[in-house]
Amino acid sequence: MVLVKKTETTYERTLGTIFHRIPTSEIDLIISQIRSIFIDKSSNITQVKQAVKDSIYSDKMLNAGVQVLNQKFDTAYAEVEKLNSDRNYFSTTGEEDPLSNLSEDKVKVFNNLVEIKIIESLYAKASEWPLILWDEYYSDGTPASLNWELVIANLANVYTKSLLYNMDSVNLDSENIGELGTIRN
Repeated sequence: MVLVKKTETTYERTLGTIFHRIPTSEIDLIISQIRSIFIDKSSNITQVKQAVKDSIYSDKMLNAGVQVLNQKFDTAYAEVEKLNSDRNYFSTTGEEDPLSNLSEDKVKVFNNLVEIKIIESLYAKASEWPLILWDEYYSDGTPASLNWELVIANLANVYTKSLLYNMDSVNLDSENIGELGTIRN
């Protein structure tokens, strides 16, 4: 996505990168983590939510900026709950599954907590930017950003003129740029 701001004499363009999904394998790991927490905490909703909140700010995520999600956990959870998503991440693994008798309300909490962990993963991925470029792929081969997904699906026009030069953030003085000679026929 390119954001355009018109000034008196020019248009300034800025590349905005949108990270909107994570690989299925990562979602499966999140579901497994939430299942384990539900089993470990005997489905006590208060303890389950606290365990998920505590898991958000871990050493693994220390530099990913997700401490904001830990600090605003209750607000984020309330917003996810308001969305009333029709996505269902919960399923039982058979008759012996310790979560087979989970109530409908607890299944909703389960699904909301999976969504929170997905947000955590997206936040961590977006926090890697600009170290992760807008045209990179996840390990499963899917595009890492919405921008690149639209480009490879031929649903976007790519206009990069003036993104890489003639901007205040780019130093164009002659000391840093080699001079071109005159081309003669």
